[in-house]
Amino acid sequence: MARRFHSAFTLAEILLAIALIGLLGGLIAGAGMLDADALDSRPPDRVALSAVKRARFESIERGREVSLVYDARGFFLISDAETAVPIAHIYLEKKLEKALADAEKKGAEIDWDDFPNDVEVFFEAVFPELVDRGGVNLPDPKIDELRFYPDSTMTPARIYIQIGGNDFASFEMDPFCAAPKVDENEK
Repeated sequence: MARRFHSAFTLAEILLAIALIGLLGGLIAGAGMLDADALDSRPPDRVALSAVKRARFESIERGREVSLVYDARGFFLISDAETAVPIAHIYLEKKLEKALADAEKKGAEIDWDDFPNDVEVFFEAVFPELVDRGGVNLPDPKIDELRFYPDSTMTPARIYIQIGGNDFASFEMDPFCAAPKVDENEK
């Protein structure tokens, strides 16, 4: 009669495998972490999209019209469109956000010169295609704010982001879902 061997892991082998997995996980996590300085500045295009999503959410949640503006000092301001009461600030830099929070606790003002900002954000209205019938003049397409409505729609617009005067990113927003439109040529 042939003898059968059952293959099984010993406790030592199982513990060794768990230790190796933990060591590998620690190495991967450590390699993926960034230093604190790298986290101070957020990518402006992602901050802009976060601000748009937050403004849309606030409008739906409150059941009121909400506006979004970009302040050249380095943040987006979401406020009630009717009363202009601020709802939220979304900052490009964490250190600016922290400095403002610290100053607010102390009842002091911050020195804006300590936080130079070379990021510019422009909103441009997107108009439906028009047929020129005798010289239709459109107003300047640049607008100061985006409006969000409780039915989840927003101002049809394109967002331009420049850093140091150079183009960084631009995207057209879908007015029905406040998401960037995908260019058919980029697919």
